[in-house]
Amino acid sequence: ELIEYKNTKGNSLKALLYYPAKYDSTKKYPMVVYIYEKLTKELNHVYLNPSQIYGDASINITNLTSRGYFVLAPDISYEIGDPGISATDCVVSATKEVIIRGLVKSDKIGLTGHSFGGYETNFIITQTNLFATAISGSGWTEMTSAYLTLGWNTGRPDLWRFESQQLRMGKSLFEDRESYQRNSPIEYVDKITTPLLLWSGKEDVQVNWNQSIQLYVALRRLDKKHIMLLYPKEGHSLSNHENLKDLSVRIHQWFDYYLKDTAPAAWITEGLKSSN
Repeated sequence: ELIEYKNTKGNSLKALLYYPAKYDSTKKYPMVVYIYEKLTKELNHVYLNPSQIYGDASINITNLTSRGYFVLAPDISYEIGDPGISATDCVVSATKEVIIRGLVKSDKIGLTGHSFGGYETNFIITQTNLFATAISGSGWTEMTSAYLTLGWNTGRPDLWRFESQQLRMGKSLFEDRESYQRNSPIEYVDKITTPLLLWSGKEDVQVNWNQSIQLYVALRRLDKKHIMLLYPKEGHSLSNHENLKDLSVRIHQWFDYYLKDTAPAAWITEGLKSSN
């Protein structure tokens, strides 16, 4: 269903809301919010086969709806110089719109994204406790070090991504250091209360996997609930079928534990124990 919502700036935006299989209007359901930039372009009414090896980056929406989840995919409108702040505003506003409609359990909502969506996820959970849990794949976490990173896939500094491309900072780090800090997840890591599952490929040349390591180390030092999965011989997105299946299973086990109150898998119990 295509729905409309407004962010706190009063801008009218759209989102896709996928209903759970065998939807019952007398019940409330858990929900997963999936984010990137603008996802309503996917409103093409083409059925996505459930699969452990095929989907959009790290999730297969049909897998989630067939397991009794709503899935919300909101469009995000950005202000130059504030990508994280903008994403938080839009995603929180869209999520609250669905809560107001009385469809979902307000305390059983998860957040997930990959790459730029992973960055957005990392940042959003530093700004709000709206989400019961989050899963972030291959995202940036520290804007200053990322800005000064040499791109393994291009052989040139990654600063171009920040000044005029996807990160939408508009200025260099040296012209507006405050904005880089203001939109850097690591600056607010002590505010995180949302249990986080991080994952990355160890051969990622798109977003250096040390970005995830920085957040992992910070969360570990602060005794936060989190686990990180690092897949050897994998790039920005996983390609090995066994690894894809592994990640798919872990994603569902993680969401089911936090959003459905199912018993935790052994890797969750052990991982959370060692992170504290």
